Amino acid sequence: MIDLDKQKTNTYTIAKSGKTEFFYVGRNNDQFKRKLSFTLPKPEIDHRIEIKAVLWDQSVFDLEAVLVVKKGAKNTDSYLKIDCLLMSERSRARVIPSLEIMEDAVKSGHGATVSTVIFAQPWPVNNTSRRLDNRRLSGLIYNVTNLSLKLEFKS
Repeated sequence: MIDLDKQKTNTYTIAKSGKTEFFYVGRNNDQFKRKLSFTLPKPEIDHRIEIKAVLWDQSVFDLEAVLVVKKGAKNTDSYLKIDCLLMSERSRARVIPSLEIMEDAVKSGHGATVSTVIFAQPWPVNNTSRRLDNRRLSGLIYNVTNLSLKLEFKS
């Protein structure tokens, strides 16, 4: 996984099949605003691009990402996916995935989700064994970012 906060590059060329994963963790008053471009210049490339963000406190994540399939990149299969998890009522996310397809024989798509976690909300009502407690929340964060993040929780 690639930490978006440590990347200076805004343009990426995808030259081979595979999967590229990016992540971002916003804390306190962190502000992330960027436009990213992913280009597939060659034919026969199957590639997935996933961007995951977890936002705490009053952090803001503002991302416009475009997947470009160039002329001549026939028979490519590509997907751009952006997922954001808001861990605070004050955190904010704005994500805009888009496609620019300049070739006819391609399969390409994009999607985005922004989800909010409600702390200690019963998941079915009146069933306290299914509460979203700190331990389960920690597991959820781990699954979202696929990283071992050290998190501190307020009791």
